[in-house]
Amino acid sequence: VNVHIVAKEEHVPEVERQNRVVKERARAIVQTLPYKRMPRKMRIALIQYVIFWLNNMPKEGQIYTPKDMIMGKQILDTKHICKLPFGAYAQVHEDPTVTNTMEPRTTGGINLGPSNTQGAHRFLNLSTGEIITRRKWTELPVPSEVILRLEEMSKDPNDSVECILNDDIAEI
Repeated sequence: VNVHIVAKEEHVPEVERQNRVVKERARAIVQTLPYKRMPRKMRIALIQYVIFWLNNMPKEGQIYTPKDMIMGKQILDTKHICKLPFGAYAQVHEDPTVTNTMEPRTTGGINLGPSNTQGAHRFLNLSTGEIITRRKWTELPVPSEVILRLEEMSKDPNDSVECILNDDIAEI
């Protein structure tokens, strides 16, 4: 193991390169999304999503993934965890214990990525702004109301996609 000791204001090239890869992958995902603004929780989840996939893919010339090296060999069931892309809009199904009420059975949410290897995903609840975890959902095209709701939820100047696409992603 190479250990680098650096003075104040110096940089470790390997760490800087890893940070750049995370930023590049995050920017690539942002380019595919229809949103102009992303709330802080969604920006944080984006970085977690990128790191999840970087840790679950072997680097060039390696057999094992970084996660396998730490946790032991694990096989991801891509049928479950790749069902929904980051930022996709879905009607997320609730799991009520009492089912004979007039309460809504679904709520709108934005996918923030898998929460476990069994297929549950995390969603940004568009009604409350909280992060919820659900096993069932129905993916739908993103209506303009959802884009407006995300803009409503995004109050911080750093929430704009332009800040994310520039080098300001470190402001998360």
